[in-house]
Amino acid sequence: MASVSSQQMKSVVVGLGRSNNTKIVGFLSCVLDHLHVKGNSASVICELANNVFSISPASDSHHGHHNLTHNTETLSPEGVISDGRTVGPVVLEHAPHCPVRHLSDQERSSLATSQVSEKSVAVAVAVLLESSDGKVLMTQRAQHMRSFPRAWVPPGGHLEKDESLFTCGLRELQEETGLYFKPEHVNMSVLCLWESVYPMMLPFGLPRSHHIVVYLYAKAPYTSDELASKIKLDPEEVMAYAWYTPETITKLRRGEQDFLNVFILEDATSGKLKTETQEISSMFRGGLLWASGETFSGTQAALTRWSHLKTNPISSKI
Repeated sequence: MASVSSQQMKSVVVGLGRSNNTKIVGFLSCVLDHLHVKGNSASVICELANNVFSISPASDSHHGHHNLTHNTETLSPEGVISDGRTVGPVVLEHAPHCPVRHLSDQERSSLATSQVSEKSVAVAVAVLLESSDGKVLMTQRAQHMRSFPRAWVPPGGHLEKDESLFTCGLRELQEETGLYFKPEHVNMSVLCLWESVYPMMLPFGLPRSHHIVVYLYAKAPYTSDELASKIKLDPEEVMAYAWYTPETITKLRRGEQDFLNVFILEDATSGKLKTETQEISSMFRGGLLWASGETFSGTQAALTRWSHLKTNPISSKI
């Protein structure tokens, strides 16, 4: 890791430590390893300043804590992390098979001579948008996407320079689904963080992307039907959407069968959709892992936390 000034930043990157003494995390470095965490989760404090998303361990009383209901209040849009603002304690997790943690010496040497070795860990934002009738919006990534094609995820994307997490979340939501919200019309808070690497397992190939994904929880003042009437999917990024309920997540966690209506983009020009019914476990490549209790993706982690919030309505303070 190396110190870096904000003038050197071409994009928002991940650093370790507080903002006045941040070390930038290299692409081939596992963030949790640098936090001296042997497990797969840690409680952290984060700050976004000068295009660096700094992560540091929370106090000893929170370190390693991963209770799904560990913080206090729902926040106004102004409280969502902006330049110079902190968030936490909040849980940062990664998969047990995190590729950058498990790289062999030979694989690491091979990557050290490639372009990825010159990169830093980037930052992305994803939004779990909940309707007023208690459903959360999920989208299926287009099949031509370079990372995680056809995966079911919340709307989201890269955090751009000089952009707050809140602004990024609303921008990505509008770009991908056509849903526009004024900041004062949606309550938003940080749900969790996920260290995301693609491909997600070494047998599928060496790492090509490495992000910290910030999952935001947003509560909309409209029903799912009202929101659906305004959705217009971006065919460059999204091929379908669906509404999940807490019961959906519970059945995934139990390995039970259930079916959802999925709205698939049929005509990119007109935005026309067709409706199909799909079995929920088939919508996730690692669906069986939900029932085993293993957390294999950020989407799974975020949805699981959201479903717990529905019965224990608290969120991470920013």
